[in-house]
Amino acid sequence: MLPDSRVKKTVAPRVPTLKKPSVLAEMRMGAVEPEGSYDTIRIEGQHAADAISDWTLTTFLDCSLENLTFETVLFDHAAITSTRFAGCGMVHSSFVNASICSSTFEHCRFGACDAWDCETRSVIFTGCRFGYLNLRGAKWHDVVFQDCVIDDFDAAHAVLGRIAFPGTTLHAINLQHAVADDVDLRGAELQEIHDVAGLRGTTMLVDQISQLAQSFAARLGIRLEEPEGHEL
Repeated sequence: MLPDSRVKKTVAPRVPTLKKPSVLAEMRMGAVEPEGSYDTIRIEGQHAADAISDWTLTTFLDCSLENLTFETVLFDHAAITSTRFAGCGMVHSSFVNASICSSTFEHCRFGACDAWDCETRSVIFTGCRFGYLNLRGAKWHDVVFQDCVIDDFDAAHAVLGRIAFPGTTLHAINLQHAVADDVDLRGAELQEIHDVAGLRGTTMLVDQISQLAQSFAARLGIRLEEPEGHEL
């Protein structure tokens, strides 16, 4: 074991504290257009009329999006800053090549969420549910998943820095060829690891390693056997 002076401590994410603007202008979600710029607006309690909501290249600054439901919503190449999402439901969402900064997502439900090549910094997800979260090639820094459920967390080839998962269930996680630094898995419930080598740069508890022994062995091609009279 390395001496204490050489042991690197996991650095916690730097998360945002949103200051709600004193006045938010009400807006209909149908009025949002591709390449539109929106500042201090609130869109609340609405359902998308179209099967596909194209919000590509939009800019949201100091906005609040609350209790909105979408079949498919496209935030590709969007710039989202100091914005709050709360109680939103998205069957399919795309944040490809988007930039998300100093924002929060509260109790949102995502079916398939494509966020490959997305750049994110200082974001909190609280009580959110993801079916499939695709972060391939993304750059995510200072992100917290608090009390979330993620069925499939796919961050292959991503760059991840200062990410934490307190109280979050990860049914499957893939960090193949990812660059991870200060990725804190200690508060997560982990069920399946797709690539053991991809865990380099993460922090885990000894108990978590023990619970995942069979998953690790399967990925490494190791056959586990108990002494005679015992069963795995």
